[in-house]
Formats: sequence, C-alpha cells, structure tokens
Amino acid sequence: MDLYLNNLFQRSFIPVNIKVAKEKFGVPERISSFTIPLGSQMNYDGSVILYGCVIVFISQVVGHSLDIPTMLKIVGMSAILSTGGGGIPGSGIVKLFIMVEAFGLPTEIVGIIAAFYHIFDMGTTTNNCLGDLAGTIFVSRMEDKKAA
Repeated sequence: MDLYLNNLFQRSFIPVNIKVAKEKFGVPERISSFTIPLGSQMNYDGSVILYGCVIVFISQVVGHSLDIPTMLKIVGMSAILSTGGGGIPGSGIVKLFIMVEAFGLPTEIVGIIAAFYHIFDMGTTTNNCLGDLAGTIFVSRMEDKKAA
C-alpha cells in the first residue's frame, strides 16, 4: 500500500497488482491479466468519492444546501467525469472546476483545494488500485465457486 501512495498513476501498478493477486491471493494469471487492466481503465471509485466530497465541502463553505436529487446528480456527474482524465496525474483539478461550475459554486475555492490536490490524488490512486485488486479477487472466487 505504501507503493500506491508514492505514485499517482494507476496504470503503472498493473504489473504490481497482477503479481500481488497471484502471490498473495492465489488468483490465476488468466483472470488477473484481464480484470486488473480492465479495472485500471474503468474503475475510478476513488475519484468519484473525492469529487463528491469536494462538492459537498464547497457547498458547506459557502452555505449552499444540497438536497437529495442534487446529491444524486453529483454522484452521477462524478462517475461520468472520473473516466474522462485518461490517467493524467493532476487532471482531477480540471474536472473539479467542471463540477464546481456545473453546480453553480464559486470556482475560487478549487484554487485552494489545488494546493492540497497532490495528497488527495495519492489517496484516490490507492483507492482505485485496491479496488482493482478487490474486484480481481472477487472474480477469482466466483470462478472458483463456478468450477466447483
């Protein structure tokens, strides 16, 4: 996990995740070599969580209340925008600007958040990589049950 925190590029962990899945969890390479690269392309759960939290934080800072339908829109838009960065480190700041503007919040606060974004990006990368690994282990266990 320490390795995940020291890098901000999820796709660079594909070989590491495949090795960990095989050695520590007994996942066959035929499964991990498919699910981990697929997850690194599609699984951005860390980013979705971050964008939602930042929008709620900014809303609270400016005193703007959020209702349930707006929160659902935040989750949906976060899920869509999270896949649009193409794995570019720091691209989340641009996506945050889009989110903040879409919900009519002041964009100046994103500049303050940008100062801490490197730390946030380490957390989202860790979450994304661990999500890829967890999904791979889940698929492997389901395949084991299916074969038995």
